[in-house]
Amino acid sequence: MEMEITIATNPRVMSALDLKEFLERQPAWKSADVTLSTHKALARTRGLEPTLLVAIVGAAGAGLGALIAGLFQVLREKSAKRIVIQAANGRRMEFPAGLSEAEINVLVEKLKMLDEAPQIIVE
Repeated sequence: MEMEITIATNPRVMSALDLKEFLERQPAWKSADVTLSTHKALARTRGLEPTLLVAIVGAAGAGLGALIAGLFQVLREKSAKRIVIQAANGRRMEFPAGLSEAEINVLVEKLKMLDEAPQIIVE
């Protein structure tokens, strides 16, 4: 089963188009089962880019790992503060920029267990 993940960015960190290009340049991306596209947001949210990045992640899970690892790489390189994952039911989880690889792997496993596709916000 595929998962559609919407990613919103703070324009001070990186635009959605720049994020798409950044992720597609990562070495792990070539083997990842992820398709990226950009779309205009239906509603504007203060402090967030009006264009969203949409990731369609394959069922195998390797693509989800590559996506999350790539997002944390952006955090490190762009001095961003955190990633916020918000489920459709409104539950939020915040993760600081300095997570270890083991902690990122735990996060990926938690995301795989969600019933609905989350929104990810890069702040």
